[in-house]
Amino acid sequence: MSALDLPGPLAARLHRQFIAVCDAVKAAGADEETGERRLSAFLVALEEASAKIARRGNAKDTNSYLYFT
Repeated sequence: MSALDLPGPLAARLHRQFIAVCDAVKAAGADEETGERRLSAFLVALEEASAKIARRGNAKDTNSYLYFT
């Protein structure tokens, strides 16, 4: 997650979600299916955040290109 350079609040939310997944999986009597669902939901949220950052980066790159050419 640190490589994504996410905005602070989003990084904190994703970090908390990841910790919750880890804690749920380690809990006594943890259900494997529930753990897999939680992990999948976290990975989807992480991928969406990554895609949003990439789109924003591309927009900045395009704007910079148009400005300097």
